[in-house]
Amino acid sequence: MRRLYLNNKVYMDRGASYLSIKKWNDDYKTMNEWFEQEWAPYGYVHDNLFRVRPGPDCQTVDFASFWECLESRDEKLLKSNAWIFEDVKNNPRFLDKSKVNNVELMVITFH
Repeated sequence: MRRLYLNNKVYMDRGASYLSIKKWNDDYKTMNEWFEQEWAPYGYVHDNLFRVRPGPDCQTVDFASFWECLESRDEKLLKSNAWIFEDVKNNPRFLDKSKVNNVELMVITFH
């Protein structure tokens, strides 16, 4: 099934709840069409394993700074990093791959 997704041989609805080898209507798209619509406008790309990754022009959130902001009670720090939390529904953001206190972030996407 994964091969069918990756080769754009299957049409699916937005949540991939319904699959078809026919395009029933405009709500059914291939994986690549969904990616181009949902993620590419923000600068995200597929890596060689077809995982979604931030591209060279994509703004990522520094994990160490984010961690510091979440642990802090300093209101100025939160205000200076407010952009991280603004409009995340329409402009999702990835954290970078840095480590903090041996905590490593790992994001896995499934297609």
